[in-house]
Amino acid sequence: MVRIAYLVPAYNAADTLASVLKGLSRYQPDVAVVDDGSTDQTGRITDHSGVTVLSHARNRGKGAALKTGFRYLIEQDYDWIVTLDADGQHDLDDIPGLLETCHRAEQQGAQWGMVIGSRFAARDLIPRYRYYPNRIGQLFLRWLTGQQIEDTQSGFRVYRVRVLKQLDLCAERFALETEVILKTARLGYQILFTPIQTIYPEHEREKTNFRPFVDTYRISLIVLKEIWWRLNPFRFWFGSP
Repeated sequence: MVRIAYLVPAYNAADTLASVLKGLSRYQPDVAVVDDGSTDQTGRITDHSGVTVLSHARNRGKGAALKTGFRYLIEQDYDWIVTLDADGQHDLDDIPGLLETCHRAEQQGAQWGMVIGSRFAARDLIPRYRYYPNRIGQLFLRWLTGQQIEDTQSGFRVYRVRVLKQLDLCAERFALETEVILKTARLGYQILFTPIQTIYPEHEREKTNFRPFVDTYRISLIVLKEIWWRLNPFRFWFGSP
């Protein structure tokens, strides 16, 4: 029996978190929320939701929230960790499709590391400031990983814990999700994709925590470090970036 936990990083998500948690209750009760230093009522919602709550005293970004959740859930001996955002942009009806891709990979004996929900089935709905950096990232990550990378920044994922344990994750904020892809592929594991629907509410740009310039810059640094490491003939002396 595969043990599955759900991980929701949350920052100032009081308007949407309750609905997300209610939706997740249809699947199973093993849910951890990382309250990343919220200044609204996010903490109060998690206090009454019956989920495990991990809190940061101050806002440290999505990458730090994911790493906090990963550490906790790995210690609880789960097999897979499903991550999703707290802002209601992920359609929870897509969860069975994500898990089915995982089960199929297991049955086929695939050496997989994660399954990512790909939003590009409905790319016309993706805001331009998200779409174009993602497309550029796809090109670089396809070259670096040798795999068909469809979506670099989707937060709707299933992580295989046995692989996650092997990763030394250093990146912060939204760059962490790119770092996980690169380091999973470097270990020789497949990164799988399955189509998902994404809900972009009106005024989504004003509500998002993704900062197009700053976060794209951080992601670019992670990619450049990987390029340097792979092209450097002395990389084994320097270790992994």
